[in-house]
Amino acid sequence: MNKLIPITIGLFLMTLTLKKGMSANGINQLKFLEGEKFTVYFDEAGHKTVGTGHKVLPSENLNVGDSITPLEAGKYLRNDLNLAERSIRKNVLVPLNQNQFDALTSFVFNVGTDPFANSTLLRKLNEYDYSGALAEFPRWKFVTINGIKEESPGLIKRRKYEQDLFNA
Repeated sequence: MNKLIPITIGLFLMTLTLKKGMSANGINQLKFLEGEKFTVYFDEAGHKTVGTGHKVLPSENLNVGDSITPLEAGKYLRNDLNLAERSIRKNVLVPLNQNQFDALTSFVFNVGTDPFANSTLLRKLNEYDYSGALAEFPRWKFVTINGIKEESPGLIKRRKYEQDLFNA
């Protein structure tokens, strides 16, 4: 009977994670980390990007130098956040507090849903190894430029922020 109490509490906390979304504070921090630009540009990895770190899709018919409105940027951001949040809800099997959810959303927003789903960070997290998962953030500091992986000072700072938020 005593073993059922922690299991029941854990299941209850997991249902709360299923309902979570990135907080307003998390979104503001993401905008700070990503920047918000209304003109299409190439990011450091050479991807066409606009708004708050939105990678331009071919179907969006946007070229470098094209401009979007703040409303369009907001729609791109909401769609990109929805993808990241769904990935977390689908793949994370342990309870998360709001800071952990926000940190993971920022992380998944940046690295992508498939890399997250196949990551050691997720595996450790789902094994209830929160400290092991926390230690994985700094490993994601590389950007591929012209086929070569290079350390990115921006990603090093971002991962430190996400790590600190996850641990808060």
